Amino acid sequence: MTQSNDNVNARLNELYADYRRQIPGSINNIAQLFNAYCAQHDPSTTLKKLHSALHKLAGSGATFGHTEMGHLARRWEHLINDLINSSAPLSSAQQQEMRALLEQLSQAATLPDKT
Repeated sequence: MTQSNDNVNARLNELYADYRRQIPGSINNIAQLFNAYCAQHDPSTTLKKLHSALHKLAGSGATFGHTEMGHLARRWEHLINDLINSSAPLSSAQQQEMRALLEQLSQAATLPDKT
């Protein structure tokens, strides 16, 4: 039974390590999508992709113990959802708030997780 538990723990540790390695790419993808949206390159499609990327990061952050990163992604996801539902253009105040969230998200991604 102990060896089985050790195998499970080893596999879980691998999953956590894999997740941590993927975080910079996820943040970079979100930054690229946000910049593309701000530049108005296919805004509707880009906004939906950005929403999806934030949704995934919010859920996985919570799952893998990166709670601050997950909370920030969830907060940004809700802002994007409001934009999608309203069909309103991005205001300069919203853009500033989202840029601040991107910076906070990048910083939170470098913090150690709670595993």
